[in-house]
Amino acid sequence: MDESPHFDAARVYRLCRLFIRVVEQIVQAEARELPRTNGQVTAVQYRALEFIQLHPGCCINNLADGLATSHPAALTLVERLENHMLVRRRRSEHDHRMIELYTTRQGRDCVQCAHDKSLEIINKVFRQLSSNNGFTFDKVLHEFIEVAANSTANLPPICLHCGDQHSHDCPLAKTSVSRP
Repeated sequence: MDESPHFDAARVYRLCRLFIRVVEQIVQAEARELPRTNGQVTAVQYRALEFIQLHPGCCINNLADGLATSHPAALTLVERLENHMLVRRRRSEHDHRMIELYTTRQGRDCVQCAHDKSLEIINKVFRQLSSNNGFTFDKVLHEFIEVAANSTANLPPICLHCGDQHSHDCPLAKTSVSRP
């Protein structure tokens, strides 16, 4: 009788959803605790702030596309971030019809602070794993993303729009899924 472990796709799916939820909760918790915002920045506003930080000079349409939201919703996010003095708009020097978005010093500090605290929490969790498990986890995630991106028909865009933080070892860089 074969007693080797079998692959349970349903279990892996549930675990992946839980993993994503845990990471999102870590980031959202840190976004709510950003300094100098008095808890007024929501998770969605933080995602917008982070996108603008990674894509300095982007316009509202770029932000809407990057967050997979409507133009009016992106505009509202920018207005709220401006009210917190985390983002500023500037007319483009090349095309005066275009308005570019930039993070302020305070906005950049907030993104960096949330990022650092999130990494600190994730590192703390991984330090509790054996070193082989942490390395294996990283490798399996990387390979899973690469294989899924190459073999899944009609996969919607999954690029994180990481902007100037793009890494050439990104699993999507090696796939047929092009970065937008």
